[in-house]
Amino acid sequence: MAATRTDNLEIFLADLDDRIARERTALFRDRLSTPFQALLKHGFIDGSFTVFDYGCGRGDDLRLLEAGGIEARGWDPHYAPKEPITPADVVNSVLLSM
Repeated sequence: MAATRTDNLEIFLADLDDRIARERTALFRDRLSTPFQALLKHGFIDGSFTVFDYGCGRGDDLRLLEAGGIEARGWDPHYAPKEPITPADVVNSVLLSM
């Protein structure tokens, strides 16, 4: 049976995923990332909601949120793989090519 376009795409993506240096995708931040700035601007982060950052990288957003009194947790496949993935009121999921 010949491979379909979908099969070829899945093989390509799996190969690409193996070659991504995830440690190079996390940025250093001294201010909240754009998604978190938008959540803050529109009132989704005001201290009454818990936050989970799925793909938190080095955790800069988490540290900034916690410094502002926001209960925030996160998980990242490279930097925080042992952290538990927990339920939260607000979930940020901008994980690249997982």
